[in-house]
Amino acid sequence: LGAPEVSKLSSMGDDHQWETRRTDDEEKKWYNILRIPCARTALLHGISAGVAFAFVHFVRTKHILSSSDYGVITFGVVSIGSWSYCQYKRDKKIQEIKDFAESVNELQRRRKRKQDESLSSNGLLEDD
Repeated sequence: LGAPEVSKLSSMGDDHQWETRRTDDEEKKWYNILRIPCARTALLHGISAGVAFAFVHFVRTKHILSSSDYGVITFGVVSIGSWSYCQYKRDKKIQEIKDFAESVNELQRRRKRKQDESLSSNGLLEDD
């Protein structure tokens, strides 16, 4: 196993963000495609739909070449469609989480502002 490579992402003022990245051949293997969000389910849906459609087409027509063509086309269409829909749902969920976090932050800011106003009106908080 290779040692991780450290690369600097950004530096603004005194704040530095660092990321470690693997440099070995493990990251270049074909099965890492399964780490892509929604890729596994999209491939499984595409494979199963392609095989099923090709089988049904072959049973009906007895033409192996056209059946395999239809199976490959079905695999591609279903895989892309399934991946797109999964990504859409994932992006929607991420946006909902961001919106919820922002609303919680806004609520905390309002509470802090009200607390500061009540303390300053009671003379407990010194104004700068």
